[in-house]
Amino acid sequence: MSLTTEQISDLCQAHCYRVIDNMDADDLFSYAVQMMYQSFDKNPGQNDTDVAMLIEDIWVAEGEDDDSTLEFIAGVVGDELADEIMKNTQF
Repeated sequence: MSLTTEQISDLCQAHCYRVIDNMDADDLFSYAVQMMYQSFDKNPGQNDTDVAMLIEDIWVAEGEDDDSTLEFIAGVVGDELADEIMKNTQF
């Protein structure tokens, strides 16, 4: 038995829709955070976060504003490390 590319796509789409549609708001939020977190892995499942990609994504989420990015990062890792990260990151 062999599925066509279109059949695989349709089956995957239908399954994903069904699973997500059955989630409550808390489960859906948790799932979205988990999927986004994993999207920063260089090799999924290996806990090797692409830090450069993460920092750039933070910068984009902060409206490409260096000061806002620095403030957000400092709120999580502290001022000294945030300063070092921003000095060593090219956007």
